[in-house]
Amino acid sequence: MEANVDQVTIDVDGLATELENLMSDNLFMPLECCIFKVPTILSRHNEEAYAPNAFSVGPFYYKKRTLMEATQKIKLKYLRGLISRSQSSLKDLIEAVTKVQDVARKCYAGPIGMTMKEFAKVMVLDGCFIIELFHKKAYEDLRDKDDPIFEMSCLLQFLFHDLIMLENQIPWVVLDTLFNLTLMTRIDEKPLIQLTTEFFGTIFSTTEPSIDPQPLLSRPCDSKHILDMLRNSLLWSYPGLNTANPDWKPMPSVTSLKEAGIEFKKGNSKSILDIKFD
Repeated sequence: MEANVDQVTIDVDGLATELENLMSDNLFMPLECCIFKVPTILSRHNEEAYAPNAFSVGPFYYKKRTLMEATQKIKLKYLRGLISRSQSSLKDLIEAVTKVQDVARKCYAGPIGMTMKEFAKVMVLDGCFIIELFHKKAYEDLRDKDDPIFEMSCLLQFLFHDLIMLENQIPWVVLDTLFNLTLMTRIDEKPLIQLTTEFFGTIFSTTEPSIDPQPLLSRPCDSKHILDMLRNSLLWSYPGLNTANPDWKPMPSVTSLKEAGIEFKKGNSKSILDIKFD
């Protein structure tokens, strides 16, 4: 007895065209890509660990309604405050961001699910919010008495966390563009890099500022976003970094070293990478 075999006709020309169209797409990630989604192998155990707590920045969490509704009014108030002290209008900011939009979009890996209008809106709103936040942290006279970020310490702590999330970044080129358009002589005596490092000054230490802006200011800025800038501040401020020998050997955990009899003493260096063995 012979088994019945279904006869399936394949449209060879149509399939070839479909594969040719797929091959014509850009199959490699652009070199400009620097803001990525957290790999599933990391996030599958605890997705919330890689998500912002209160403030969404950029396109990846833009449509998370719980985040949007809770902090949108704060962002809008900061945007209004920044524009009120600037000679640039809101239209000027939008036009400037539109000019760098293609570069900014290439910074994101994968589809972001936004129209050009939505993307420009998010870049302007979130970028201006961050700049004004750094201003208010550096200059207390700019803070309103009813500002929830500085009146409720938990919100500021949320921001320290949220602004260094990998998926919660906006390109530095956007921040730099908006900052240069909203410069005010009385306020902006400090460059954006310095305002940023001062905002995160105690992120690696609870006792004193642990980020030195000078290594960043002494060379052309090639940081891709805030998280990348903080990484660079660590690497460039550490005099023991050997770029000629990039080989890295994993170090056991502190617990393992203590169990092996290693004693630890507090050092005077501001760099958390400056670890010496005697």
